[in-house]
Amino acid sequence: MQAIRCMIYDCYKKPIAKNLCMSHYSSFNKQRKICPIELLEYVEQINNKKKYIAENWDKKTCLIKDCENKPRSRHLCSSHYRHYLNNKQPLSLEEFVELKNKKVIIEDNKNKPSI
Repeated sequence: MQAIRCMIYDCYKKPIAKNLCMSHYSSFNKQRKICPIELLEYVEQINNKKKYIAENWDKKTCLIKDCENKPRSRHLCSSHYRHYLNNKQPLSLEEFVELKNKKVIIEDNKNKPSI
């Protein structure tokens, strides 16, 4: 029995194969994955990323803490997105945001006067 919608979180498109919509199925195929276990891992990875963004993003500002700029791509403002792309080691979006938010907290603590 075919599903009513794509099994990716927050995707309501009609599934075409393996219970995925055309865009998610083509993305899955580009990674050359065939095994059903790999399909489940792919779906879990995409769903975790989408849930993370849904929980941490208010749709009006960049994902980085204390950044009030309007998001441009991947829910980051243009300057943070540039930093994300220029990062030497490849990080997931979640890792990048977590790293940047930790730096903001550390820099805030450095600027506080000591008692």
